[in-house]
Amino acid sequence: MQRADAASGSAVNTAGAQVVDDAVEFDAFTRWEGQAGGRQFAESSLRIAGMHCGACAGTVEQALARVPGVLGARVSAAAQCVTVRWDAGLTRPSALVRAIVNAGYGAVPDTAAAARGLRQAEARSALW
Repeated sequence: MQRADAASGSAVNTAGAQVVDDAVEFDAFTRWEGQAGGRQFAESSLRIAGMHCGACAGTVEQALARVPGVLGARVSAAAQCVTVRWDAGLTRPSALVRAIVNAGYGAVPDTAAAARGLRQAEARSALW
C-alpha cells in the first residue's frame, strides 16, 4: 500500500510497517522494561526521515501521542530520531511507524541505538 507524501510528492510505502512487528525485528530496536501489574512495557528507537526542525519534532510527538498504548515519546530533530515508550498489550511497533508515516515523515527501526548508548556510557565513565 502506498500513499502520496504531501511534503515531497513522493510515494510512501505503508505496507512495510508490518515487518517491524516480527519479534526478531523489533528486538533489534526495542528494550523491554519490567512488568507492572502484569503489563509489559517497551521502549523502541526509530529513525525519522524528513524531520528538519523543532516544529517537525512536535508534529511527530503529537502523532505518536494519539496512538493508543503510547506512554511517551522523546523526539530529537537534530538527531532525526525518536524513542517511544509503549504498552505491549495495547499497541505494536507497526502502529508507531504508521502514525509517523501518516504525519508525513518516514520511519525505520534504529537498530544502532543500543550501541550508541553503550558508547556514550563508556565515554562518560572514561572521563571519571
